[in-house]
Amino acid sequence: MNKKVLIADDEMAIREGLKVIIPWEELGFDIIGEAKNGEEVLSEISEKNPDVVMIDLNMPKVHGIEAIRQAREDGFKGRFIILSGYSDFSYAQAAIRFGVTDYLTKPVDEDELTKVITRIKGEIEKEENKAGNISLIKTKARDTVITELITGAMTNEQALKDFDLVADCYQVVCYETYHTDRNATTYDLYELLTAVINSKELEHTEIEGKQVILLKSKDAVRRFDVFIDKYRSRSLEEDSPLDSIFSGYGRVVDSPEEIKVSFDEAMKLVARRFFCPKNLHTFGYMNLPELASGDHLVTKEEQEKITDSLAGFISAGNAAKTMETINRAEKVFMTSANSEAQIRLLVTDMLISMKEKLSRAYAECGEVFPNNAEMIDYVNNRFYLYEIFKYISDRSENAIRIIRSKNGASSTISDVVNYIEHNYEGDLTLENVAPLFGYNSVYFGKVFAKATGKSFNSYVNDVRLQVAKKLLTETNLKIYEISEKTGYNDVDYFSKKFRQTMGVSPAEFRKQLKNE
Repeated sequence: MNKKVLIADDEMAIREGLKVIIPWEELGFDIIGEAKNGEEVLSEISEKNPDVVMIDLNMPKVHGIEAIRQAREDGFKGRFIILSGYSDFSYAQAAIRFGVTDYLTKPVDEDELTKVITRIKGEIEKEENKAGNISLIKTKARDTVITELITGAMTNEQALKDFDLVADCYQVVCYETYHTDRNATTYDLYELLTAVINSKELEHTEIEGKQVILLKSKDAVRRFDVFIDKYRSRSLEEDSPLDSIFSGYGRVVDSPEEIKVSFDEAMKLVARRFFCPKNLHTFGYMNLPELASGDHLVTKEEQEKITDSLAGFISAGNAAKTMETINRAEKVFMTSANSEAQIRLLVTDMLISMKEKLSRAYAECGEVFPNNAEMIDYVNNRFYLYEIFKYISDRSENAIRIIRSKNGASSTISDVVNYIEHNYEGDLTLENVAPLFGYNSVYFGKVFAKATGKSFNSYVNDVRLQVAKKLLTETNLKIYEISEKTGYNDVDYFSKKFRQTMGVSPAEFRKQLKNE
């Protein structure tokens, strides 16, 4: 951007000559005005704040030296170039006192003026760069002071005064900006708050990868409370600004030394973002006891037990028990003391294991679940645990529809029979299966025996042995492998049961088939 020049001389001819004597624009200057007396000089300086003023000393109304003096007293920081004849040289010493370093005699020499203007341009630019660097240094220094103040590393009273950080109270707010829909518009909490809180009462920085706001007055704290309450009083819609923000805020404190307490609370709350329930995207310090109360760690064994139970209810086509199990598991995971990374891993294993178990019993269920890589990517890229459990719930419902459609069962007994025929490899005891269909094991055993004419264990044994006969006939699997595939963990027990029903051992049965 060109620098601004004001030309002041009581003779029009001289003013016009100064306009054309050198190529002002090429040298980086624009002539923004003229003045024919000292009063006009002061008026133009006040109104236009030029970078350079070329001024004749012998000016009407207000002498040039007096005009320079008044301009300096009024705070003018620009450069003056004095124009005068030899007889006025005695004024040079007075001009120097007011910071005038350039004194040209009339008639003005073109080359001399060019050199002066070029030098002044360089000096101005150098000063601007220096001022910019100083401003940058101050900004960085301020960020450092604010960060150290919030984290408890700095309580120097003079520094607080220098950076306007002294206040009657403080509160720290930490937040993350994101959106579950990657294509949606995201908002920044600091920008939203500046619309309702005076920017002088807010400080903004980044600490440990989190955005941090420091509220610096009782009014700022009050306005923040109003802002948060406004959105707490209603469910967050998809287009709500706060739907793209998760925040946690610490307690209000009275002194700089206590700010770290508020900061630590806010950071703990933001760290629980993944476990936040749906439509609740803000935690306050009052929520810490309930969030920190959970000391239960979900283990791999517990996750596997939940998965087995869930796969069992799905295979049984029991939608109510399936949803009950999912809801119970979600609550256990959300209130656990596990880290976010641990929970993501456990839930990923749950999904992959569910897919494997259901696909083995019902091939059609494989279509319900994407490939493992896609499921891993989905789990690792969700912002909230509730999103992942909604994903599990949706796929479980789809699997139940497929299973019930395939079975075409019209009664509970038919559902149980179909369940046995597809899950004979598992641990099929009356105590395990009856609850899948919402029954007490003793009562259900009687109902089943009455409906099928066989006890539950006898029916399971018959199904397993029929499958064993098929495997002995159609495959070259070893006897112990067939035993495992039909749900018998003990090959001797399998052989005993087979002989009781078929009259021969599994090996003899296969030998007879070959002889035939």
